[in-house]
Amino acid sequence: MLMPAAAKAAKYTEADKARMWLCTAGRGAHEIKGMDRREVLTHLLHKSAGVDVERDDDALKRQKMAAFWRDPALQGKDKKGIYCYGLHSRGTLLWQPVDRHAFELLPVMLKLGADINMIDVSNGRTLLDELVAFYDWNSKHDETEWVSPRVRRSEDYMFRTARDNYVRLREMGARHALELGDRTPGVAQREAACLVAGPGDALREFSDYAGGLATKMGALTPKEIKGAATVSPRQAACLMRALGSDMFVMHAMRDEFGLPGAHKYLAAAMSGSFDDEYQKQVATFSRISDKDKAVLVYCHSDKCFLSYNSALRLLHSGKKRVYWMRDGIRGWKAAGYPVAKANGFLIGERE
Repeated sequence: MLMPAAAKAAKYTEADKARMWLCTAGRGAHEIKGMDRREVLTHLLHKSAGVDVERDDDALKRQKMAAFWRDPALQGKDKKGIYCYGLHSRGTLLWQPVDRHAFELLPVMLKLGADINMIDVSNGRTLLDELVAFYDWNSKHDETEWVSPRVRRSEDYMFRTARDNYVRLREMGARHALELGDRTPGVAQREAACLVAGPGDALREFSDYAGGLATKMGALTPKEIKGAATVSPRQAACLMRALGSDMFVMHAMRDEFGLPGAHKYLAAAMSGSFDDEYQKQVATFSRISDKDKAVLVYCHSDKCFLSYNSALRLLHSGKKRVYWMRDGIRGWKAAGYPVAKANGFLIGERE
């Protein structure tokens, strides 16, 4: 029985349509009146990443695009995200302009944060590997099996095209997966680079607080917290760009505005002991249940112990990557970085 047209259309969600449009735009085949191919792709990438071109500042745009490109679905871990699997377009979004010989679209993706050496985890290939595999397959199959005889290309043309495309990708920084080794150090290296101290990162004033959960919140904080990394607003902004959604930004105060993408969470800021109910909430908080997930915490200023207590409780719960922005929101704004309305209060969640 034939399925009614309305029923067929209902099977495609808005996310499905956005993915199909984006994949088509990556091949230079999606049209929007008044835009060229580059503008269409830029528009759809911004839309897919949730970027508000008019309202978002450059730092927030970069953060949103970084989170978009880090989406596991984008890299082929499942076929429900921005992974192109239609007729003659199977592969990551990055593969589309290469497959279609629309190389002018690849720099658009790279400018918006894509990694030219992103690995398609469904097959372990980079763009360069995919290109070699594509032409290797073509060299072993008679084109009449899949292409009309009237558009058949000579072996010489195929070889020259493969060579030229390979050289172009190499010049753009593309590498084979075997040349890259383990991809994890790339993230670690970017994270480490953010922590290199700059001229304006030195602390000017600090106390000799003995340690432990504080009861007086409005006092000058110490220079550091054992086990956590004290970061300046510049370093915090760098970490947010480098890690994107891989880092949880904890807004340890009641103020309405804070760092872009931050979540209000006060349970960790409370005084008390490491055996109290607040500590149990921190230990079972599902947003940061992964002990290796990076957490950036801040409050009002360097005279605010709310973030200090939060960092201590996070460390006591086993978190390994705790970043304390000691200067707080006051230092963040003084450094010229943008603020946004913090996400609503979260309470300790039990798994």
